[in-house]
Amino acid sequence: MYRVIVIFIMAMNWNDIFNKVTVDSITESGMIEEYHSFKDLLSDTQEDENKYPYIQDLFLGQKNAIATIRNRSFRIAERQKIKGHWRDFTDMLKKLVECDEKEKTKAYDELYKYIEGNIKDKNDTAPVAATLRLAASVLPDYLSSIASPTDIDDLLKFLYKNELLEKNEYKEIKTKSPFEKSHFLYSMINSKWKEWKKGKGSEEQTCHCLPWKILEFFRGKDFTEIESILTYNKNIILTGAPGTGKTYLAKKVASYFITDNSDFENLTKEEQEEFNRRCKFVQFHPSYDYTDFVEGLRPEQDETTNQIMFKRQDGIFKKFCIDAVKEISQAKNENRMPDSFIFIIDEINRGEISKIFGELFFSIDPGYRGKEKGKIDTQYQSMKDSYKVDDPFKDGFYVPNNVYIIGTMNDIDRSVESMDFAFRRRFAFYEVTAESSQRMLEDLKSDFSDIIERMKRLNNAIVNDGQLTTAYQLGGAYFKKIKEIKPKKGAYTKLWDIFIKGVLLEYFRGLPKEEIKTKMEKLKKAYDGK
Repeated sequence: MYRVIVIFIMAMNWNDIFNKVTVDSITESGMIEEYHSFKDLLSDTQEDENKYPYIQDLFLGQKNAIATIRNRSFRIAERQKIKGHWRDFTDMLKKLVECDEKEKTKAYDELYKYIEGNIKDKNDTAPVAATLRLAASVLPDYLSSIASPTDIDDLLKFLYKNELLEKNEYKEIKTKSPFEKSHFLYSMINSKWKEWKKGKGSEEQTCHCLPWKILEFFRGKDFTEIESILTYNKNIILTGAPGTGKTYLAKKVASYFITDNSDFENLTKEEQEEFNRRCKFVQFHPSYDYTDFVEGLRPEQDETTNQIMFKRQDGIFKKFCIDAVKEISQAKNENRMPDSFIFIIDEINRGEISKIFGELFFSIDPGYRGKEKGKIDTQYQSMKDSYKVDDPFKDGFYVPNNVYIIGTMNDIDRSVESMDFAFRRRFAFYEVTAESSQRMLEDLKSDFSDIIERMKRLNNAIVNDGQLTTAYQLGGAYFKKIKEIKPKKGAYTKLWDIFIKGVLLEYFRGLPKEEIKTKMEKLKKAYDGK
């Protein structure tokens, strides 16, 4: 996946986008050349299914300039079936490449139906994204490099929302197939790109990765970076100023990992069920301990004698890991990659980390995941009779490879200092800034046109006049509360009095009263623009 660092702007046009989104890194890496080469590889290997380099490059290659391989590739069993149907399969791909433009949708539909009838497992749904990814590899001058239908719909939605797509045009394209939508995006974006390049006196050139990079642009730097870091590091903690939407981002990334849909508040029934199965959420607090998280002795009343006894019971994280292990076993039997499981720990620093994790410090390390490398004896491991026969952890606990952990914490929380280096070393830390959280206020522009300016002025004053660091700036969530204030007249004053003033006073607690009064007056003036 191509990661692009951009600055989100509230009103934009194609010039704004192309000025921020560049393709130099993709072009220099040789990805475009490799992307084009798949068409030639198809012809070279059609007559010899034993060589098979095209399929290997397409499914396993990391530089094919197509969307990320996670959740969008054919499973191992499906690849073997493709190999068994190699002649018919390549005939259909060649037809897709060589037919006239008006016949391409029909040729793709035939390929998809063939895969649905001959390649996919009978108990599974047809691999739409994987098929689209396959088609994109042989049609580099026709299809977008985005493989997921959900991602394609997201980009169309972003373009329409930012008035870069006409209402009637959006209404019409929404009814089309993923293949037709992909072609529409490729054609429209590259047409705008060529116009922009020509206006700058540059050579007209095509970039197949533009749709994906523009999607990343709209989603923002934070989402893109977090998703990428979590993929390779397995553990990440989102830090930053209060109100920057860290918990929201964690759920958004988790939803994307699990369902390919980042809009976790508007999932379909099937997506919601899958999300609930593979994602668990817990919030740490000072009373939370090892028995809640891993395992411990819990009181239980005997149904026969009514006596209270203590029995070993699994904690929430251990239960979660048992489900993840079962998924690995099932995936192995079905010859596919195991699904990802996401565990979110909100306000991770508010708990006593050593007491909660105990010996799990070793097992959660990304380098010691799995049974072979990371198995340990827990504090209650000697109670062999308390484990079920089919418990995967009866001989020792480990964190499965398909488990990903997202934590959140506020930088200014006083409990941050208690987090030791052993714990910090096992997590990647990513800062979500107050500035980047401004994007959550975009839907307030019509009613509160200067809300973002007020946020900027106040946050600058917190640093300059309040003499605090950027960790004390206020995120967009504080300012977003204004839409709930009724009536709108006087809403800015109420927002200050009810939601903002108290937080700022807490920042200055312990200072002399006169100094607090002076600082608060300066911050209020900055907020009001005086």
